Amino acid sequence: MIGGNAEVNVSASNISTGDFFDQILNYGGASIGGHAAINLTADTLSVGGNLDSRIDNTSGGIIGGANLSFNLTVTLLLPLNRF
Repeated sequence: MIGGNAEVNVSASNISTGDFFDQILNYGGASIGGHAAINLTADTLSVGGNLDSRIDNTSGGIIGGANLSFNLTVTLLLPLNRF
């Protein structure tokens, strides 16, 4: 149980990585007493592998809202063969 908010905040000029996992996992009867938020701010995000950003609330509870926010000022680069 998290009594308040659950937040992941990432901020950088440029992010370049193989895989990118940005997650809040709240499942199996777990609870978050406030809101759940993932906030990413960058000029450029370049991911060469898997991009997995999520709030998983399967069989859990979030009292407040849930929000994913990607604020990119220039580019999101993903490999074309991933689709």
